[in-house]
Amino acid sequence: MAEMVDAASQWRVSYSAAMDAIIAKNDAVKRSIQQVISALSALKTAEIGHDTTTGKAPEGAGKAGPTTSSPTRTSTTPSTGTGSTPGTGTSGSTTPTTKTSPHVVETGYRYQNDETCMGYTKYSDGTETHNAGGHDKKFDHWEDNDAKYICTKCKHMWTVKNARGRGGCFAAGTKIMLPTRELKNIEEIQLGEEILAYNIETEVFENKVVDMIYFKRGYNEMADIELSNGEILTMTLGHPLLTTQGWKSLDLNNSEFEHGVSDATLLSVGDILIGYDRPIIVNNINIYSVDKDYIVYCLGVDGYHNFIANDVIVHNAAYA
Repeated sequence: MAEMVDAASQWRVSYSAAMDAIIAKNDAVKRSIQQVISALSALKTAEIGHDTTTGKAPEGAGKAGPTTSSPTRTSTTPSTGTGSTPGTGTSGSTTPTTKTSPHVVETGYRYQNDETCMGYTKYSDGTETHNAGGHDKKFDHWEDNDAKYICTKCKHMWTVKNARGRGGCFAAGTKIMLPTRELKNIEEIQLGEEILAYNIETEVFENKVVDMIYFKRGYNEMADIELSNGEILTMTLGHPLLTTQGWKSLDLNNSEFEHGVSDATLLSVGDILIGYDRPIIVNNINIYSVDKDYIVYCLGVDGYHNFIANDVIVHNAAYA
């Protein structure tokens, strides 16, 4: 019996030693496996730049130095490849395209009606936009007594019949007063433009339309009327000026023939002219000869038949 106990005890010792050996061997195997796993993880980390076990980039990873990226430009040509490498035209997918906005191919104006011309803009896709506006009428040329006007935008032309008149006139550079109280040279005034005129009955200045433009050569004499406001009014002798005693001129026959003023009296030094904002005295009169090519200008004014030249009220031209 004692021998059996001893044998069993020895077997337990042997079994325990064998199990310890197996466990130790298993631990060694586990350590080897763990080392392999760690080595593979380190290799993967080196390839993709982050720790596969933590999902974090390892310290120092991606710090090889700053890089400058080039701006990305989206291609407008779709890729038609069938491979699997993206960006090489072989992926089978189309590259996103950028829609190009239509560009302007033509701009201009078209005649719409006598009050309006239409601005237009044509685009490369065939569409148009429009913007209506008023005409920009400018005098173009004379045809006998008819004035030709043109719109500088749509180029439409108008004819104003019998726009040329007759009458004594003023030299170029004579200042005409506009409704804004600005001054404009007489030779620059346009047909249809508004200027300031004088209502003799109410003694009020009002805006009136220029309905006739007149210029002429062939006068032999001109007069410089020196005024107390410092201006010199250069005019033909028969042109009537409005004074405190009515219309006066230096040639009464021509005042009636050229202007239809039959009751004018002779203008002289000391006469008081009616000015825009104050009386103006005639300080001196100088009459002199001119070449027949000397050009003079006058205006026809609707309604009151007068206008303001060099700050004094003067008669307008008569119709032909």
